Amino acid sequence: MTDSLTSAEMARRLALNPHNIGGIPNAPRMCAHDVTAARLEAEGRAAYPHGRNPYNAGTMANERWAAGWHQSDAIVCVEAR
Repeated sequence: MTDSLTSAEMARRLALNPHNIGGIPNAPRMCAHDVTAARLEAEGRAAYPHGRNPYNAGTMANERWAAGWHQSDAIVCVEAR
C-alpha cells in the first residue's frame, strides 16, 4: 500500500520546495506524479475565476487543473458566507 498525499500537503510541499530537490527541511521530495499533480492544481487555483481549462478532457492534467479551480471556488464560497 502506498501513502497518498492530500492536495493540501502537495501544495504545502510544492510551496516550500518548488524545484523538488532533496534536503529541504519539512518538504521532502515528492514522486514525479505528485509534483505534476501539485503544479497542475496550483495552475487551476491561479486561473480562478476566469481561467479556462487548457487540457484535454479525461486526462490527469484536465482533472487536476479542474480540482485546483474547484478548490479556489470552494474557498471563495466559504468566505462569502
